[in-house]
Amino acid sequence: MATEKRCPDCRVPIEKIQLVDLMGQHGVETGLTFLKECEEAQVSIFKATVASKQGKVHGHLFPKRPRVLFYASPS
Repeated sequence: MATEKRCPDCRVPIEKIQLVDLMGQHGVETGLTFLKECEEAQVSIFKATVASKQGKVHGHLFPKRPRVLFYASPS
């Protein structure tokens, strides 16, 4: 059974999200967007892969505040 993640400062439960890098699509939007963990991202045909990655970064969202925490998971 997985332990519920909580904010290290205020102990409020936080929910895992998926981060998607927009990479300046058509010059309209840049930065990151997010989806709930259970949603599936619609990805375009082009996918870049990183051969030398050291691990993954997971985002967690505060449900009632505009705050995101990042956690690293080494490979």
